[in-house]
Amino acid sequence: MAVIVVGVDCVAAGTGKCYTRELIEIAEEYVVPLTWFLTVSPREPMGTTSLYYNEFLHRIPAWHELSVRLDLSNGGNIGDPQQRRDAVRLGKEMLKQCHVKPVSCRLAGSALLSSDITNLEDAAFVVAVANVPARAHAPLQPYHPAYEDPSANGDAKLLVVNQPGLDLSRPWEEVRAGLDEARLARGVLLLVTRDDRDITADLRRALEHIAPARPQTLTAAATA
Repeated sequence: MAVIVVGVDCVAAGTGKCYTRELIEIAEEYVVPLTWFLTVSPREPMGTTSLYYNEFLHRIPAWHELSVRLDLSNGGNIGDPQQRRDAVRLGKEMLKQCHVKPVSCRLAGSALLSSDITNLEDAAFVVAVANVPARAHAPLQPYHPAYEDPSANGDAKLLVVNQPGLDLSRPWEEVRAGLDEARLARGVLLLVTRDDRDITADLRRALEHIAPARPQTLTAAATA
């Protein structure tokens, strides 16, 4: 069975409600480590990190993983290589200001480009979850891409997990089908929840459905 990673897209800054406490309670109840993707974007670099630094980082157990969600949309897909390099550096720096040194990340708003591979490695990222549309084979299996072609196997140190993730807010029939397919697959499946919606009941149902399999953090699952 593919290893399940429960990832939390941290996007609640500026919204009316954040469900981080509830998610931590479920993680404690099921003894499941969560991978927290703290969103950093050029438009709003400090919103999420400030919220979590002030309210939640001290509540997240040390056996979870703190990661970064690099929002590369910025009102439109960022295509300029320098802007993308700056966005990667910004994501790393924002978490360092919270005394967090992430080694994994999730790219949002854009597919992985060749230039991103070197940028991520230079920022000391080990694992990146990203959409690589041209890579049709073995979509769940982490791989080392080629520097000149992110869809091909190569010599990069970076490990890429190619997928948008299985969105827990989708209808349960879709989520269940995705989890059942993962039973027959190898690799890593990212099960994505978020901190601005109360989908805790769906998370409980998903964890009970995959039992006795135990989810892992992103870095642990990808590098195993």
